Amino acid sequence: MIPKTKQGIQAQIADLEREISFLKGINTSCSECANFSGIGCRLAGDHLPPPEVLAVGCPEWVWNEVPF
Repeated sequence: MIPKTKQGIQAQIADLEREISFLKGINTSCSECANFSGIGCRLAGDHLPPPEVLAVGCPEWVWNEVPF
């Protein structure tokens, strides 16, 4: 829903900017993926992905939601 006041619009923009900042800060490397066993990728038979994939994750990346 679009706010009807200038203050409402500004508040919604601030909320969305906080959410975007949070999303941009999520580490999408393999180590943060629910499919990563710590040894390798469960989707690849627990084989360790190549270094360039480990750093950024793959299209099958699923957030494990662990905060550390």
